[in-house]
Amino acid sequence: MAEPLRPAQKFTRPLLALLVAFSAFLVVLGYRFGVNDQNEYLPQLYRVLDPRYLLHDWFTLETVGLNPRTAFIAVAGGATWLIGDAPAHLVLYAVCFGVLGLGVIRLGARLFGSRAAGVLGLAFVLFGSRATLGEQDVLGNYLQQSMLAATGLVWALAMAFERRWRVAWLLVGITTAIHLTTGIIGAVLLGVLTATQLRQIRPKRLLKCAAAFLVPVLAAVVPVLVSLQSQSGGVSGAEFIDILGRIRAPWHYIPSSFPLADYVRVGLVLVAAAAALQLQPPSPHRRALYAVAATIGVLCLVAYVFVELVPVASVMSLSLMRATVFLRLLAMLALGGTACAGLRRREAAPVLAAAAIALGVVIRADLVVTLVAILWLVAHARPRLSAGATGVSAVVVGAALVVAVATILRPSWGQAVAATFGSSYVHVGVGSILAAVALGLYVLWLHGGVRWQVRLRRAGPALWLVPVAVVLLAVFDAPLAERFPGIHDLTVARLQPGIVYEGELDRLAAWCRANTPEEAVFIIPPGSREHAMQDFRVKARRAIVVDFKAIAFTRAGLREWRERIRALTNDAEFAPRGDRQRELAEGYASLTPGDFRRLADIYNASYILVEKPKNLPFELVQESAALRLYRLEQ
Repeated sequence: MAEPLRPAQKFTRPLLALLVAFSAFLVVLGYRFGVNDQNEYLPQLYRVLDPRYLLHDWFTLETVGLNPRTAFIAVAGGATWLIGDAPAHLVLYAVCFGVLGLGVIRLGARLFGSRAAGVLGLAFVLFGSRATLGEQDVLGNYLQQSMLAATGLVWALAMAFERRWRVAWLLVGITTAIHLTTGIIGAVLLGVLTATQLRQIRPKRLLKCAAAFLVPVLAAVVPVLVSLQSQSGGVSGAEFIDILGRIRAPWHYIPSSFPLADYVRVGLVLVAAAAALQLQPPSPHRRALYAVAATIGVLCLVAYVFVELVPVASVMSLSLMRATVFLRLLAMLALGGTACAGLRRREAAPVLAAAAIALGVVIRADLVVTLVAILWLVAHARPRLSAGATGVSAVVVGAALVVAVATILRPSWGQAVAATFGSSYVHVGVGSILAAVALGLYVLWLHGGVRWQVRLRRAGPALWLVPVAVVLLAVFDAPLAERFPGIHDLTVARLQPGIVYEGELDRLAAWCRANTPEEAVFIIPPGSREHAMQDFRVKARRAIVVDFKAIAFTRAGLREWRERIRALTNDAEFAPRGDRQRELAEGYASLTPGDFRRLADIYNASYILVEKPKNLPFELVQESAALRLYRLEQ
């Protein structure tokens, strides 16, 4: 029996594991500031700190006042006021990452009996397959509103499984104040967990839980909803769905727009998690886990019905498919529990199976590797299937070896196979090798007799070198900046205070910031496949007419956003599954000099940015390899 942990070890071991995970995460994915979703809230944050910021920018003025980001802006704004924007975001991100990681470890320990299960589950969450719907995840490589909310909800779930109901409901209330959609999902999940233990909770305690939840909600959320309702004039519910869901972000809101591979990936991870639960000592919270999983399934069904079949604007805006983020979290913790149980029993198959599911995504062969790992887990969970699984395994081993050899010797064949799965021939080859080696070990373990089981047990930790070696092989098939952007970001000083200008658009934005009037308004491409146009407003600190990323909260603002997008894209048609960046770029490129002159008059713009080879008969003030900036006489 393992020696019990001393009190100090209970804290130092999780903290050490978290430090290692954070360091690895920074190396693999990096940390960024002033990108993607941050460019939607940074103008609002800067406006709060400086009322003179972008006085002529429509979107910045639209976000003045109470809105769903107000609480988050208060947190980020306070830190920014103290130490500056970039340092504040880095500190908040590191703290958020740490608190989230400790919450995941604690949740895993509560559900599966050991902190090691939580640590492995956290590793699988950080580096494993992003098996979610709606392109959502529990965290990214930059600070964002949903990451802060997810941290609160993870701790709320941990407190709920520890029967600390009042703390759990208070955390969900705070989460709702920070991020309404995550908070509502959390309230539903916590409500189900509370209902499963209703007989053990006294009525007085329930009232305290309700008060703990309602105080932050009434203080922060209700005023926001009232404020938005008072500005409700504008688009109808059907128009709201069309603008936000079908034009702006169908990949977040419209279930029929999600790739089939995402549904398959979620299904595979769920099957793997269910099988993993059968391979470890029963969790005392298994019934509650199944209740939470069923509730998330119901939320997804509600999202499908009231977005696809009977569209309801309020349901679509909740983005209920985001709940699959927490389903994936619980599944990865279950796999972590299985790996820990296998290590304690010194059984190779469960350990490698759980690791393969999470590591598969690193080599971009997560579907193949997940299928292989599930084959192991199901065979172990259902012994009667073992003989059949062995036969299937032998066939897969042979096929995997053939694919691997063919890929190595004839890259053109491998490229043809890879193109079918949207991957690269190197990833297909490496994935095939992993499948062959892993399944070969499984066959030896299951039917090689006692001798091979003893040998594999003696191998011990060396078995981990199999997936590690394959991952390393996959790592070196791409340039450093592409495979490990974290290292690349460190080399360009992403962690230093301030925004780093490094690309063409960055350098142009820096020039505009230094050489154009602060009150100038720019017409820029609303979208581009080559340049992150949504970064221009923040990096140049200049007003723009509109971009595709930053969208208003009010319905009147949504209508204005749509009209501006239409104006800058020559009334482009947006297909349900179309390439938005291509559609935006082509629409903008079709504008004539007369169109630009008319738009400049309407929106009081004095500068026009275009991508080459577009050429305009106006004064050229700045040019780069791919961009041209013109000035109009007022």
